[in-house]
Amino acid sequence: MTPGDREYRTETLPLAPLFVTADVVERVRFVGCTLIGPGVVALLGTTKANECTWDAPGLDMFWVYPNDKEYLIGAMGFLDCEFFNCRFSRVGLAFPERSLDEMKQGFGLA
Repeated sequence: MTPGDREYRTETLPLAPLFVTADVVERVRFVGCTLIGPGVVALLGTTKANECTWDAPGLDMFWVYPNDKEYLIGAMGFLDCEFFNCRFSRVGLAFPERSLDEMKQGFGLA
């Protein structure tokens, strides 16, 4: 698949190639994929992560930012995407503090 596709299934995906042509990946579904860093991704808009795992201990992968922060410079943005049953390797997740409980639940930490 290429970055223009709308769904990835059971693929191993280095993050950097997804962002060669755009700063934000929009409206893409990832099912059973392994996403490989290093990097920090920003979960924007309605992006959801359900039944996902990662190789960081506990909450160490979470980069929580204030709800009123307008810009995140340097993070790879996923806007209105869905991650289901994915594994994140060497990846941190940035999201607004209002989403912390949802992210904990999505990663089985609730």
